[in-house]
Amino acid sequence: MKPPKKPELRSINVTQPFELVGCDLMGPFAETPAGNKYIFTATDYYTKWVEAFAIPDKSAQQVSKCIKKLIYRHGAMNAILTDQGREFINQINQELCLTWDIKHKVTAAYHPQTNGLDEKTNQPINWALSKLVNEVQNDWDERLDEVLFSIRTKKQSSTKFSPFFLLYGQEAVYPSQLQTVALDDIIGVLPNPDMIEKQSDVRKQQTETAGKVVLENMSKAKKKQQKDFIQANNKKRKFNEIHVGARVLKFNASRAARKAKGNLETNYTGPYVVDSIKGNVATLKTMSGQVLKTGVSLNNLKIFVESAMDSAVESAVESAEESAVESALESAVESADKLLDYVKELAKLDIFESLGEKCSKLQSGVGRVNIGNFTEKLSACPVSSFINEVSAENEEMVDDFLQAMLQVLEAEVTKTAKFTEACLLLCTVLAHAFINQLNPVEVIETLEKMPSFIVMPQEVEQLREGERMTVAGEGVAKDDVETLAADSWLNDKIINAYLSLLAREMTDSWSPQQDSHAKVFFMPAQTAEHWPSGDFTVFPFLKVDFNMYDILMLPQCKGNNHWVLLVANVKSRSVTIYDSLSGNNMALFDLFCQFMCQRAQIVKDGLEKWEFEAPPCIKQRDGNSCGVFALMTAECLVRKKHPTMLRQPHVLGFRDYVRRRLLFHGVRQTYLCDSLHCKDPHGIIEWIACDVCKRWLHEVCVSQPLSQDEDSFVCDVCIAQYS
Repeated sequence: MKPPKKPELRSINVTQPFELVGCDLMGPFAETPAGNKYIFTATDYYTKWVEAFAIPDKSAQQVSKCIKKLIYRHGAMNAILTDQGREFINQINQELCLTWDIKHKVTAAYHPQTNGLDEKTNQPINWALSKLVNEVQNDWDERLDEVLFSIRTKKQSSTKFSPFFLLYGQEAVYPSQLQTVALDDIIGVLPNPDMIEKQSDVRKQQTETAGKVVLENMSKAKKKQQKDFIQANNKKRKFNEIHVGARVLKFNASRAARKAKGNLETNYTGPYVVDSIKGNVATLKTMSGQVLKTGVSLNNLKIFVESAMDSAVESAVESAEESAVESALESAVESADKLLDYVKELAKLDIFESLGEKCSKLQSGVGRVNIGNFTEKLSACPVSSFINEVSAENEEMVDDFLQAMLQVLEAEVTKTAKFTEACLLLCTVLAHAFINQLNPVEVIETLEKMPSFIVMPQEVEQLREGERMTVAGEGVAKDDVETLAADSWLNDKIINAYLSLLAREMTDSWSPQQDSHAKVFFMPAQTAEHWPSGDFTVFPFLKVDFNMYDILMLPQCKGNNHWVLLVANVKSRSVTIYDSLSGNNMALFDLFCQFMCQRAQIVKDGLEKWEFEAPPCIKQRDGNSCGVFALMTAECLVRKKHPTMLRQPHVLGFRDYVRRRLLFHGVRQTYLCDSLHCKDPHGIIEWIACDVCKRWLHEVCVSQPLSQDEDSFVCDVCIAQYS
């Protein structure tokens, strides 16, 4: 949901090359052999020329090196435009800009449209790299130059020229366009000064003419953009003029992105008072007079209405007085000034002190954490990585909780609280719980080496060379199990076997009296292989009643190198696609909707309409654990835990957990099938798979005679369970 009110669209005007350069960062990507994880991008607002440099981290030092390369390659620019990231806003880059007399302009928080040109540049770079990288995605830095060449030589829609032409005065020459010239005709021949001068004059005249045309084309493009903007904005509510001294509400983009379906919580925080306005950016201060550190775009503000907020506050206070932790979470009002009330409500409960004691124990031995410098060592520690991840996304909220916590410590619970040294960790836990509407006690689970709902099985004998086993109908060999080793990419055998095992366990053990886990139907990874071609008949599951299940799960390997997990909630008719790299998965959602629509026309189950629901932020920090993240997400969801409970620090332990579980449940007799009464035949064996549960059976072990005319088969177990 975006703010409904928008002020007048203001365009950026430039008249010469490298007058204004927009800079941004992309990543993290899979680490390359050279140690690179990020891409620094820079786009000239006049020529649209793009520069990109692969860098190992997004520190201020690396950013300053990239800016120096730009200067030494193209000369000093009048100004650079960046967001408010710490890698851009720091003393190093401020001194660099001061030395070269470069103005440093920044965008408002949560308003990347200001630097829209460079933000838009990232999309084709990302798309092109995804088509060129190898299977493990670790050679993208070697492909940057060819991607940049394709962008630089393409005609831009606003200027009507290619960036290459506007910078060099001629189009790029391709090998097929080269003329054959004898070496003797060019070696030893001095260039004609008159010819050089003549060509220089022609080039200068062409550049001047092109410059006039560029300015004219850019002016037309801006007018069209403003016209389209006005037409779109007129369809929405009228914009109320915001002025200095006005009380406003601020759009909270992070909360809107994470808000679950059915959550009626508002996407705005406040009220605040407008302290000053510069251009399209406002500086705000709280009702107590504290000025916020970052500016806010006018697009993300709306006028505060007194009666609506008073009603919300009264309702929140009444709710907080009536119940325990869950009510306290719901009653916490949005404004940073009111977080103190939320902390005080928790302080009245026994949970507050127990949280503090638990945090103190976890923090013991970790040492102080420098939030600004995220390292691989910290990412392997559940406590330190949690502080870094939450603080990086919600720094202001963590700071507000910290201020509120200090007041509570001094005023009410100083004598009983034992967590002063873990105060930062506790505030991070509360901020994460507040944003995701979780019980803070449950959030503590993610700080453990492995959450308590993951019970590690006993070690089982490994598969011998050439030996295979059957796990929930999926054949698994020794080579497949070895993909669960550290730094390995999971193959489809492991993904299918474990999700099938998980779904079967949860569904078979479900009962109305014990609603601790969900009923799951698992769709194997190959289900969607034919969907892009428009064929939805290969795995239609026509004999399966999807309405019997809570959720449907479909793992999908994008581009044959990255696993995502599609989860469909049958009751709410919503679909969430969990992607540890936060990619765009709307194409997969559209294909799933088409599949369900065509299937519904046959089975008449009423499941033809679905809505997309944005997933919570679950970030992968390496280049090979996407499959593990898909399995960890599935584990959390079927056990009705929040998907953020298992994170990057748990990857290594979860790999071992999956390996042990598969070996424990795997049937190693080569010829044994999943029938209740397997005859264990030898010699030539004919196998058949159940369309519902995917169990594999020998045809001779099937109790009911098989018809030659029927294409589908349902095993005895499913007939007994679902008929």
